[in-house]
Amino acid sequence: MIIIEIDVYSGRTNPNWIVSEERFDVFYKLYSNFDNLITTKTETGRLGYNGITVTLSPALAKHYQLPELFGIGFGEAVDYDDSIALAEFIINDLLEYDDLKKTILAELPLLKDSVVKAEGTEDEKKSFSVGVVDEDLKATDWSELIYNPEYWNDNSAVLLNNNCYAYATGKPTNSFPQPGRFHGYRLTAADLLNCSKVKQYSEIDGLVDEAVVIPESQGPRCRVALVVAPNLDYHWYREVKDSYGNVFWGHKPGRTKVTNKDNSGNIILDPKTADRGIYSLWCGYMISSSPLVEVE
Repeated sequence: MIIIEIDVYSGRTNPNWIVSEERFDVFYKLYSNFDNLITTKTETGRLGYNGITVTLSPALAKHYQLPELFGIGFGEAVDYDDSIALAEFIINDLLEYDDLKKTILAELPLLKDSVVKAEGTEDEKKSFSVGVVDEDLKATDWSELIYNPEYWNDNSAVLLNNNCYAYATGKPTNSFPQPGRFHGYRLTAADLLNCSKVKQYSEIDGLVDEAVVIPESQGPRCRVALVVAPNLDYHWYREVKDSYGNVFWGHKPGRTKVTNKDNSGNIILDPKTADRGIYSLWCGYMISSSPLVEVE
């Protein structure tokens, strides 16, 4: 079996295809230097288009003498320009959604210079914390959750099967949860013209407006933020704190690692002003209280 997935969504499931060996042969033989066009690193930590991932069955990986999982169109490829050209060829061959295709093709050249890296080591957290204590941020803090990216990043099952909504609500369901699905609602691309449907379905799941006061007894509570890539996808952030009491925001772009950085590589102190890539529509802050929220 050969599965090709375009890594572009944070909330919704990425577009993917099961392709025949004959069709993959077309891609494989397009460039004689195929080995130099792929990389085993298949994430950038940025919002928006990240690249193409290919999964091969063990037998086919052996046949092609390739890894069972590899990426195309990532900045780490030896022959990056050819890798981007191959990714563009595959996208044009497989993708039929005009809005999505237009967005991806515009983002293709951005990966080479992407500075975003998933952050999670103790040294990195300390380097951020020292000297950045901000009493104003502390005073407005809703979060009772400590930033702990290792929980989400170090277990492959948790990493690959949870998205931004799972992270924002603190519900690692391993089902790539969607707003409203637990209660029988289905979010579609047509619902993403604006913020209203995503907010409505998340409220059905138990999230509430920022102005609603949730008793401490119903914690842990945290502030979350919603943004939308119009006609394409949604994305959630979660306000967290570190062991020094500093407040900032984390997020999990789709199947990739939890990070506290935006698309420009800056620590996210407010998602409203952060570099969010294609997620241009700001939908506001909400409150998530773990005992009150049910997602699937």
